[in-house]
Amino acid sequence: MEKTGFAISYGAPCPQCNQPLYFLTPSSAEVEWKAAIDQALRGQYNASLQYFRSGEDLECYRQNNAGLLELMLGNSKKAMELLWEASRNCSDPEIEENLRNLLSRIGSR
Repeated sequence: MEKTGFAISYGAPCPQCNQPLYFLTPSSAEVEWKAAIDQALRGQYNASLQYFRSGEDLECYRQNNAGLLELMLGNSKKAMELLWEASRNCSDPEIEENLRNLLSRIGSR
């Protein structure tokens, strides 16, 4: 498993506070998977989101990554739904950590 992290600000109550979140790349993922993460990190959220919404392999990790993209697009509710589903479908500590970090961020608003 490869993690590609980024930090997102809490916002108003603590603008200097950042929360780490991680895109996840399973070892069996295709080259396109890494390219989609690179797109996300360059701000091409919709193109990256389209990739992670297509396909059914590695569904938990697709849901994790799509959830983070929804958060970047300002769709906190959809982000929460996707990360919750990913956490329910797979027992993965990285997905659960992303969910906890997202919950703490939303709780601070």
